Amino acid sequence: SRWITSVINKPGRKYRLFRAVSGEESRPDYRTMMRYGIPLEDTIVESHDRHGFRNKFPFHIASEESYADFVEKLAEYSPGVEVPLTDLRPSIVIKGVKKPYNEDTFEVIRIGDVMLRGVLPCTRCLVTTVDKDTAQLRENQEPMRTLTKYRYVGGKGAFGDLFSHHIQSSGGSFKVGDKIYVRSRKEFPAPFPKSSLLRSNQK
Repeated sequence: SRWITSVINKPGRKYRLFRAVSGEESRPDYRTMMRYGIPLEDTIVESHDRHGFRNKFPFHIASEESYADFVEKLAEYSPGVEVPLTDLRPSIVIKGVKKPYNEDTFEVIRIGDVMLRGVLPCTRCLVTTVDKDTAQLRENQEPMRTLTKYRYVGGKGAFGDLFSHHIQSSGGSFKVGDKIYVRSRKEFPAPFPKSSLLRSNQK
């Protein structure tokens, strides 16, 4: 801690190194489960889930088709504003789905020789509102402003979905260009506009 703090040299701040150990205890984000109204006894968090330097799940998957749909809505709500896909920060980008946000329905998928399990939509944080080229906050708070108008989940705007290792996966690897095989699909409550939530709460 003293060494890394001295290297970063930010007065008044302390840092420490983090090491993820293979086979470490899983670290489920119970606050996320409660935010989605999902009972903790449900199988959203499973015993084989492993978490390292992250607060939810290891993979964030989004499709190019979903991004294209977002860009159309962004032009409607914030004309002239551009938000690159990299600012939405998916770790895996796929293409070729039949319709935008079809990744919401992926329950079990295989990429290369790795099997993954779809968990829940990925709500985005304020970091996405920072223009990575200028390191400045966007004044209109995009992409959050647009996402919360039509992908309002758990109090935030969602883009893409979180995935974890499937219990039948024993490791492996995948690479850019690998095909994705959808082994099974799920029904998950679709994200809904913020206005719909406000109306339902007023009833």
